[in-house]
Amino acid sequence: MTTKKETPKLATGIGKVSNAIASVYGTLAKSGNIVTQVCKTCATVFKGRPATKAELAHVAESVARLQGWSDKSAGPRKSEVRKIVRNYGAMPEAVELVRAKTEVFSWHDAMRLATQLNNAEFNTRQAVSAFFTHKPAKQSAIKQLEAALKRAMSIDSQSAKIVGAQDAILAMCDKLGIDCGYE
Repeated sequence: MTTKKETPKLATGIGKVSNAIASVYGTLAKSGNIVTQVCKTCATVFKGRPATKAELAHVAESVARLQGWSDKSAGPRKSEVRKIVRNYGAMPEAVELVRAKTEVFSWHDAMRLATQLNNAEFNTRQAVSAFFTHKPAKQSAIKQLEAALKRAMSIDSQSAKIVGAQDAILAMCDKLGIDCGYE
């Protein structure tokens, strides 16, 4: 006598969840394709000529408005937008050169590559070489501590625990001569 194994009942449409997650993983792994699509759009609009400063500013402002970025986060993000538009001609070739050597190409990789392409001394191949050889300088421990203390001191709260912790941080910083960003 064989017993039939019961299969658990799954929610209707559960395959959509799997497909969505797989799509996200696939998109993230191939973010270089997203960047090159943006570059293709730039190429159709600018027709091979460099974007002017006014055009760069307009695109960055428009993207910030469309995305609803806060003033605090808009600065670095608009810089990323300008980097991509500024380098739309060289970026697709550079992305392909990088992807030939790596399996994954993230958005952060695209921004690092665009930074190297911004260097006027580099052609595309030199920028790709610099992408692989350039390691960002590590912050010293004291700089990391200062940054953490500045973040802790910028918490706006009436809570006695947070205010007490901030007073203790301020006293410690004063004793050690560290600038915690709070007077």
